[in-house]
Parts: sequence; C-alpha cells; structure tokens
Amino acid sequence: MHGTMHLSMRNRLLASVRRALGTQGLNDRLATLQSEVDALQAGLAKQNGAEAPAGSIQDDLTALRVKMEEMGKYQFLPGTKTSRYAVPLDAAPSRHLRPRWGNIQPPIAPLLDWMSSGASAYQDVLDAMRRHAAQFAAIDRDFDAARLPQPGILGAPLSPFDAAAVYAIVADKRPKRVIEIGPGVAAAFAKRSIQDQGIDARITVIDPEPHAGIETACDKLVRRALETTDLSIFDQLEAGDVVLLESTHRAFTNSDVTVFMIDVLPRLKPGVVIAMSEVHLPWDYPDRFNDRYWNEAYILAAYLIGARERVEPILPTAWITRGAQFASWFETPLIDLGDANGQWRSGSALWFTHRA
Repeated sequence: MHGTMHLSMRNRLLASVRRALGTQGLNDRLATLQSEVDALQAGLAKQNGAEAPAGSIQDDLTALRVKMEEMGKYQFLPGTKTSRYAVPLDAAPSRHLRPRWGNIQPPIAPLLDWMSSGASAYQDVLDAMRRHAAQFAAIDRDFDAARLPQPGILGAPLSPFDAAAVYAIVADKRPKRVIEIGPGVAAAFAKRSIQDQGIDARITVIDPEPHAGIETACDKLVRRALETTDLSIFDQLEAGDVVLLESTHRAFTNSDVTVFMIDVLPRLKPGVVIAMSEVHLPWDYPDRFNDRYWNEAYILAAYLIGARERVEPILPTAWITRGAQFASWFETPLIDLGDANGQWRSGSALWFTHRA
C-alpha cells in the first residue's frame, strides 16, 4: 500500500511541476510543492499509524529542486500552444521584438525592386490559375487531415491562393519530379494536379513526421529530416522540376533551413522551380508570428539580395496578394468560396528559379 500511495503522491508532484514550467514564479511554486509534500507525508503517517516512506519522496523532491533552481535562472518567452522545446540563450532574440520591414521600417527595398521586375511573368501564372480554375474547383472545399491525400481548399496549411498556385504551376510546368520537404500537404495539391493533367511525374516527400496518409500521395516517402537525408536526391532534378519547402522556418546548427539554404539551393540546376512557404518578403513576418521566432525569411532575403541577378522570381504570392498592381485580378474570386472569399487576398509563398 505504501508503494501505491508513494506513486500517487509522486504523480501529483510531477503534475504540479509540469503545470509550473514556463511561468515566472518557479521558486514560489517550488515552496508550495514542498508544503504539499509535507502535508501528504503527514497524512500518510497518520492514516497508517507509522512514519511515511518519506525518503524516496524527499529524494524526488531534492532532484526536482535542483532542476527547478536551474530553470529558475531563465526568463521564459511567450510560445505557441504547440511549443515543445525551450532554447536557453545568453541574450534576448531582440531588444525590440517586433516585425521590422513593413512595420517600423519600409519593406526591403532591393527585394521590392526585384519582385516588381517580374510583373509580366506573374500575369502568366495568374492566367494559368484561371485556365485551371474549373479543375481546381473540383477539389474538396474543406481541408481535413484525416482525408489526406485528398486535399481541401479551406483550412489547409496553405491559403487558397497558395494552393491554387501549386496546382497551376505544376499543371503548366509538367515536371517529371516533385520533391516536398515537409509534411506533404503541398504534395497533395501537386498530386491532384498531376492526376488531372495526366502528367508522368514522381513525387517524393521528405519529412520525419509526415501527415498520415501522405504515403499514398507520393511515390517515395523519406521519413527523415532534411539534415539527415542523402542530398544527392536533388541532383536528379532538371529544369521544370519542382521543390516545395515547408520547413521548420528556423535556421539553427544543422537544421533543415540551414541545410537547404547552404547545401541544397546551390546544387539545384537552373530552371528547377522552388517554392518556399511562409515567406512574406519584401515584408517581415506578421506580428502574430512573434512567438514562433522564425528566421528563415531573413536568410532567404540575404541570399536573394546577393544573388538577385541570377535568381528569377516566378510568383511572390505575398507581394501579389497584398499589393495594388494585381488588385483587379482579385475582384473576381478564382472560385467562389462564399464568405471566405477574402482569403484569396492571402499569400505567403515565394516561387523562384535560377537562370543559367
């Protein structure tokens, strides 16, 4: 019985610690935990007419105290409901943590000029989206991860505009190979386009934790992170083939973003089409993304500024959906989504390729 009671108290203690993690009052909470354990020990002793098996509980508490004191020296920054990891740093990410370009500073000027130069090419893609609108409209209206590999237009990780761009660009480029680095949702739209257009293409998805059902949307599923994948797979790509990047959006030591920017991009042949998601350039990330600490777009911006003479924009969807130049295109929704038609003016993917 003592063992069962001990396990119950230990579980209550651990549950309380878990609730305490991430708050500023760690030391206060620890003192409360000590009082709770003391009360539990006294109650157990009274109930059994003997001293409680305090030693093992106290050992647990001592170990927890050491961990809590170690954690107590950190300032915990806000995170999202899906946050799982804490990264201790010796300096704050910023002394003024808010979006810079397009907020407290103008949009990034060299990228604004670069994107503006491709307006005629963007019109070609927008025309292609109109040509394929009827087929795109046959896709389920609502996204449901349980129904993958069948895509859905509303509620997907891609906006309706970005999803339609995947469909139309794949339809027009008619690639022989499509590689998605990510959980497979973009690949599901590519697969639908390939099927509808009768394209002879192979799809590869690289992701350690892909969505369930994605294996049936691709010809090859590599259940690995990009940083642990044999990158020679990208040497097979030719002009017109497509790479879709849905990454962790963070550049760390040997992270997927770092590997993609340094090891993958330079090895892609001219004409290979690249799409990177959650890129709002020439603007910064939206304010609502502050607690995600993404930095991929900054690495990409530096790359594009330095290499813009040999990098050709295909479709910067943030620039198109937010800017005034193509406002007339959006007056008629690509397909009628009813009260969700406003979502056509949302895009966050950057499509580009390298010139020979």
